Amino acid sequence: MAFDSLIFILYFLPLTLFMYYISNVRYKNLILLIASIFFYIWGSSKTVVIIFISIIINYFLGYLLHKLQKNRKAILYLGVSFNVIILIYYKYMNFFIGNFNKLTGSNHSLLKLMIPLGISYITFQQISYIVDIYRDKEAFENNFINYALYAIFFPKIIAGPITKYSLIKEDIKKREYNDELFKEGIYRFSLGLSKKVLISNTLALVSNKIFAIDPQLLGFNISFLGMITYTLQIYFDFSGYTDMAIGIAKMFSINLPENFDKPYKAKGFIDFWRRWHITLSSFLRDYIYIPLGGNRVSKKRLVFNTFILFLISGFWHGANFTFIVWGIYHGFFVIIEKLGAKKIHKVLPGFVSEVITFILVAVGWVFFRADSLRYALKYLRNLLTPAKIVPLSTLDIGTYSKFWFVFILSLIMVFTPKLKENKILSMISKPFSIIILIYSIAVITTGSFMPFIYLNF
Repeated sequence: MAFDSLIFILYFLPLTLFMYYISNVRYKNLILLIASIFFYIWGSSKTVVIIFISIIINYFLGYLLHKLQKNRKAILYLGVSFNVIILIYYKYMNFFIGNFNKLTGSNHSLLKLMIPLGISYITFQQISYIVDIYRDKEAFENNFINYALYAIFFPKIIAGPITKYSLIKEDIKKREYNDELFKEGIYRFSLGLSKKVLISNTLALVSNKIFAIDPQLLGFNISFLGMITYTLQIYFDFSGYTDMAIGIAKMFSINLPENFDKPYKAKGFIDFWRRWHITLSSFLRDYIYIPLGGNRVSKKRLVFNTFILFLISGFWHGANFTFIVWGIYHGFFVIIEKLGAKKIHKVLPGFVSEVITFILVAVGWVFFRADSLRYALKYLRNLLTPAKIVPLSTLDIGTYSKFWFVFILSLIMVFTPKLKENKILSMISKPFSIIILIYSIAVITTGSFMPFIYLNF
């Protein structure tokens, strides 16, 4: 049940809001938990038992960490190992078997596994919960309903944002209605829906067409256009989902953390990762990078720590070497910036630094989008041959007036500085959000559905 589907917008969300607000305050979290379970079953009915077993075991491990004085480190290791094994088994086991077969010439059968919905996000959140209780016993949540709601709260279950329990603990407990928060929720949901339906889906029409063509048939111009188009598409797709998730949560008086901060205005890769998928960056920093020693180590160890961080980041996104290379690619630039290259961005004019970073990030997205490393390398080879020009007419996109309008508009939007909040902007934005909500729903009724990119991860 996607957020940009009519069944979600016109039935599931209004009904859940209605049941939530007519119920007694004692039952509001139970209503949300039931709605979240229904949402999960709709999307992945055959794996819901796996997720609930995981939730129960993590709750019990958290209880032990909270109560016991001895053997707490052993319980921590057990909890982290349990979650990592669950993630590896369901998401990566067939990847390992397939590559083992290729390396050894063996013929081991792939496992008939269904990847549980949202397992990457649920796993990371439950690891953060276990580790936080180990660090501070008071982080434990005694109420199982509250914990289960945190683990599978439907707005964030599929593609985040990855949320520490401490960040939403008070919101889950107090259950107070906030009129301004509800209005802000409608605005954010409408904004996210328009990003997905009006911008990302339009860009996808061209990027999907380009990446479906043999790279040898693409020239420099079409390859460059496809790369930039996908770079814009994935941002508006993922940030659109995040806006919708944050907006839905606000309607229930729960504040989820922000996940984006104008990432394509970054000056360098370190800055990019402070702005892109912020909650993933925070998780990797707090639970992997800092425990490894962080920045307070030798240069050799700094390189190693950063490499491991981005290797995990790439592998977390998917069981394919394209994602691993994408992670290593980002890690390479972060490492050289940490070793001194970051100074270059201070010397260059701000906009020049932003454009250079944008192009380099876009090159990385080619690995992310490609089905194989071979395809990605062939595609990138075209970008090194600027003399090879292929007429746009071969793509039949020259007359896509809507695409060109959205393409230029999206470029302007990603490089435009953040607008400061003011009364006039606030007065305009709320009515405008209703207009774009209605228009976006009207577009959805045409049947042009495209899944969110990050639902795959």
